[in-house]
Amino acid sequence: MLGRKTFTRAEIDRAAALASAQVATFRAVAAATPKAAADQLAELEAATFADATLALDRIFVHRVRGATGKATTPLNELELLAAALMGDGTLDAGTVIRYDPAKAVLGLEPGTVVVLGADDFERLATAVITELETDLLE
Repeated sequence: MLGRKTFTRAEIDRAAALASAQVATFRAVAAATPKAAADQLAELEAATFADATLALDRIFVHRVRGATGKATTPLNELELLAAALMGDGTLDAGTVIRYDPAKAVLGLEPGTVVVLGADDFERLATAVITELETDLLE
């Protein structure tokens, strides 16, 4: 597939629905989980939202740098988080994106091990969807 500068309303809506469903499902499971299983629930949360982050990135993976720019934006932050999760788990800002933790949705510092919870993913997904609707909607 060629690089893309825009995405359809249907693609963006589908991504938003998937992200919302993932958060809602996890929160329902968390609410029904006994307090004695807190450690297992924390592990499940980290795994669930690592997968959800990768899935969200995959939907828009063919975005071109010319459309997203090099600044710290939610889509560029998503790209860096996905790269970390597919690698050794450590956030590496690299040299292409001018990553500034103070401008990032999650504010993670380079070198941080990426562990996302439901609240983190929900904030990130909301910001990504907003950026797509504002800047990359067909």
